Amino acid sequence: MNTCNRIVALGFALVLLLAGPAQAADSGFYLGAGVGQSQWTDQPSQTAGQQVSENSTSYRGFAGYRFGIIPLLDLAAEIGYMDLSKAEGTVGGTNVQYKAQGADASLLVILPITLFDMYARLGAMSVKLDKTFNGTTSSSTGTSGMYGLGVGFRLWKIGVRAEYDRIDVKDLKSLDVAMVSAYFQF
Repeated sequence: MNTCNRIVALGFALVLLLAGPAQAADSGFYLGAGVGQSQWTDQPSQTAGQQVSENSTSYRGFAGYRFGIIPLLDLAAEIGYMDLSKAEGTVGGTNVQYKAQGADASLLVILPITLFDMYARLGAMSVKLDKTFNGTTSSSTGTSGMYGLGVGFRLWKIGVRAEYDRIDVKDLKSLDVAMVSAYFQF
C-alpha cells in the first residue's frame, strides 16, 4: 500500500470515528427560531416593466425530528411557520408593497462533521402573498417549492445555523431568504 492510499484510508477512518459519535447524540426532536433577510424580485406590469427589488426582515419558528439512522449522513424532517414581513418601495412612480407568510414542511439531508453540520433542504411552503400597487391590493395563495443550503454548529443540545433558501412563489420572479437560527434539541 503506497503512502497516498494510507493517508486516504486514515482520513476516512478519522471521519468515521468523528461523525459516528456526533450523529448518535443528535437524534431526536428539536425546536427553534430564526431571523433573517428576504430579497423580493418581481417585474409586474403595474411598474411599467421596471423590476422591483426590495428587502424585508423575515422570522421563522420551526420544529423537527433528526433521525440519526444512516451512517455518515443524517436526515431530519422539519415543519415551520415563516413570516416574510413587508417589503415596500417606489418603482417607476408606483408605490409597491409585498407581504407573505405561510407554513412549510421540508426534509433536510445533513452531513455531520464533529460539531458542524452541512445540509441541504427540500420542501414546500403554503404561501399567502399580498401585492399592493398604489393602494390596490391583490392576494393569492398556493403551495410553493422551497430549497436551500446551510451550515450549523452544535454543542450539547443547542445549535446555531445559517442558511440560504429560495421559495418559488409563482406570482414573483424570485424570493430568497438568508436566515440565522438557533434551536434546542430534546
